[in-house]
Amino acid sequence: MKLTATVLVTLALAATAYGQERDATVTVYRPYCRFVGIALSPSIYSDGIELQRLHNGTVFTATLPPGKHMITAGRSEVGQFVDFEPGQKYF
Repeated sequence: MKLTATVLVTLALAATAYGQERDATVTVYRPYCRFVGIALSPSIYSDGIELQRLHNGTVFTATLPPGKHMITAGRSEVGQFVDFEPGQKYF
């Protein structure tokens, strides 16, 4: 059986969409502030791995596998365990 380019592209897109459905999407927003904490740029960590540095007035989105993850702001043992469900969006 010959696979045409169209069929291969369709299969690749379906596999990509399937993988995205399985991961959870996390969006973090830091509002713009003129005075308090303007010079600080804390990092957001998941299970001790830096995801992104948050500058004043920025937003970022990350995908994480389902399951429990420790989310922290800065290198700290104090954070929040979040149980991410497949395909869900968290803010």
